[in-house]
Amino acid sequence: VEDEVAFGPENLCLSREVIEKRIRESLDLVGLAGFRERATSTLSGGEKQRLAIASVLAMSPQVLALDEPLSQLDPKGSQEVLKVLTELNKKGITIILVEHRIPLVFPLITRIAVLDKGRIVLDEEKGRVTKHLPLFQKLGLESPYEPTFSLNSNFLTGKVFKKPESKVVLKAKDVYFRYEKGGEYALKGISLEIKEGEMVAILGNNGSGKSTLLLHLAGILHPEKGKLEVLGKNSNNINPSSLAGKVGMVFQNPDLLLFNPTVQREIEFGPRALNFTKERLNEAVSKTMDALTINDLSEEVPHALSRGQRLRVAVASVVSLMPRVLLLDEPTSGQDRRNILSLMEYLKIMKRKGITTLFVTHDVRCALNFADRILVMNGGKIIREGAPKK
Repeated sequence: VEDEVAFGPENLCLSREVIEKRIRESLDLVGLAGFRERATSTLSGGEKQRLAIASVLAMSPQVLALDEPLSQLDPKGSQEVLKVLTELNKKGITIILVEHRIPLVFPLITRIAVLDKGRIVLDEEKGRVTKHLPLFQKLGLESPYEPTFSLNSNFLTGKVFKKPESKVVLKAKDVYFRYEKGGEYALKGISLEIKEGEMVAILGNNGSGKSTLLLHLAGILHPEKGKLEVLGKNSNNINPSSLAGKVGMVFQNPDLLLFNPTVQREIEFGPRALNFTKERLNEAVSKTMDALTINDLSEEVPHALSRGQRLRVAVASVVSLMPRVLLLDEPTSGQDRRNILSLMEYLKIMKRKGITTLFVTHDVRCALNFADRILVMNGGKIIREGAPKK
């Protein structure tokens, strides 16, 4: 972490004393003061996002352009970063933000521009935005005045969630896990049961263990202590490749799933590998591309797309397999409201077919609207659980 932040100032040929001061101040500003000696590979997605911001702040730019800086941050981390940006702006630094989470940033901005198909369709002072709200609705964007939620909000009913009367597909009992021997536990005594056809949202601050839990449920990681069952089998005895087509996972970084020359071939790859019939393959690919609004991207190169588009293609490449269990790590990241609704409505259709879905998200509103049950994690533990208030 220290080396990452120092890289820019070192290339500006600043003195050792100035570099040290900038490392300290930049990490303090983004809430990573105690992370100087951490390996970047051990950071969560949100922590990496904050580190990237710190590495730019360390160069003291006059203009700071940020492309969706809040997309992988929890509500607390988002507020911390926005507070930093506000302070920098007060010092005379120009801030340009590209962001889908409009209500979160709207209180802090002075001006807003809306783009559609490569053209600026709105460029207005903050105080005059009210008369343009129909445009936001038309483009599937969040209204600047929509309420925001935090993990401290009272969004659970407080009632014990009644699980459906169906078989258990995922089960954990007192699971512990750490990435390095002698290091901090990433999971601490996790116990849960997920039944067939459930749609479960997992919320929590960055570094709380959400992605680590998903990797266990996919059979990719194995518990150090405790027991975990995937589709009725002990995960310690499972080769992840044997779960292909049964358990599908979309990683936080969509690029890890993209390797084909076109979007169409990317989404067809899994069904072809599992020997889907031509009719079944065409139906699965067509429905998935339609649901994720990527039909017009079929001949595009996946890595040439925007991050939000790449994420939708990655989700489609897994969903097209129609797995029994679907694990999604932040599928709403970098998506506008219209695309989020399109994806979640399709997942509801899959739920009716008995497909179980767990999704990690920082979008509390999305979890409230679509999840049957919400798990809240902190410090490697599940600290709250229940049905969402509708």
